[in-house]
Amino acid sequence: MQYLFCNFFSLFHRFLCLFPRRTPMDKPLIALTLQHDLSADRLWLQKEYAEAIRLCGGIPIVLPPSSLSDLSSLIKRTDGVLLTGGPDLNPAYYGEETSPLCGAISDCRDAFEISLVRLCFQHDRPLFGICRGIQVMNAALGGTLVQHTPLHSGDYPEGRRLHPIRVSEFTYCVNSRHHQLIDRTAPPFRVFARDENGDIEGICLPGKRFFIGVQWHPEQILHTEPLSRALFVRFIEECRKRLPDRGSGSPSDRAWPQAPFSS
Repeated sequence: MQYLFCNFFSLFHRFLCLFPRRTPMDKPLIALTLQHDLSADRLWLQKEYAEAIRLCGGIPIVLPPSSLSDLSSLIKRTDGVLLTGGPDLNPAYYGEETSPLCGAISDCRDAFEISLVRLCFQHDRPLFGICRGIQVMNAALGGTLVQHTPLHSGDYPEGRRLHPIRVSEFTYCVNSRHHQLIDRTAPPFRVFARDENGDIEGICLPGKRFFIGVQWHPEQILHTEPLSRALFVRFIEECRKRLPDRGSGSPSDRAWPQAPFSS
């Protein structure tokens, strides 16, 4: 798996001009989590996430919060999961008190996505976490977060402030709009990208089909930034490999710590 990631990041240029053209029968189903607008009590999705999945050869479907039993069934019927961005995760999930600088919290979404990450881990389901998504992935498997940092939290036009990150010997310019980030990495993860301050921008889990989280928003710069495009293409390709055995497999018996909130 180490070889797989090395090849991916060193040979990403193979994907730069490629958006796969597939028939509906061989397009993977990708479940996208939804944002929870607490003020209006509504669920919604930014169109860039779905458009990125569609352009790279997948079929996006929405995944609203549901019970754990329903979630297990849904996971078996999809080929991959995309964790979208959004407000802060409740610090209780990584053993901390809530800071006054922490934003609005959706207990429903938090409990659902923590369970979702653990199920994807158990079933080896391809998982791609973006912004909040990387933070949920890290907390779900035992890591912690910095509850506030001013470095990337400014009010930039459309959240597209660019800054450099390092991936192996390569440098890329990615966008950023977040005020939280990974502090202690969960033991299973390997860091593959950092910014100029040494902060974590990307994590992956060797040994899994595709278990990657990034702190930036690749869906917003898909057409202009090669690493972001390559990540989406690789994600869809790994999801497509599940098509022959969709629906197979049984839940793992692995026990996880009790979530601070019940769904």
